[in-house]
Amino acid sequence: MAICSPGAGAGGVLASGLAHPAAASPRTRLMLGGALLAVGAPLPLLAVAGSVPAAIALAAVCGAGSVIAEVVGDTSLQRSLDPAVFARAYGLVIPTCVAAIAVGALLAPLSVSILGLSGTLLALGVAVLAYAVLLVASPERRRHTIKRAVAAMS
Repeated sequence: MAICSPGAGAGGVLASGLAHPAAASPRTRLMLGGALLAVGAPLPLLAVAGSVPAAIALAAVCGAGSVIAEVVGDTSLQRSLDPAVFARAYGLVIPTCVAAIAVGALLAPLSVSILGLSGTLLALGVAVLAYAVLLVASPERRRHTIKRAVAAMS
């Protein structure tokens, strides 16, 4: 699986030109959902990839989706924040992301030992796809929820 990391990086670099138009779209939730689809859909397929080039190509799709999701997500958050609380909000976002990476690093070996690599990739892919569907299908209330949470920080 380590051979897939360069594929993910290459996919991210190649998709970087699409990130700005996706973030500038008035349909950011749809763009974010599509990017998450690009991250989640190849994961179960990685488990059954029959060759190294196929696995690298699937990883490239994941990397492309990851870059677009990050840019669209950050841009959406920046647009919804009041400038007065921007630094405080990002002071919470960055440590939360680092904590999520740490939790993932702790859970991954456990998941692989219980489900196996194929089962873990399948479970992760299904989870990301489910989140993408919920994101796109959910009502627009989130923007107001973020603004209320930020206002409470003031």
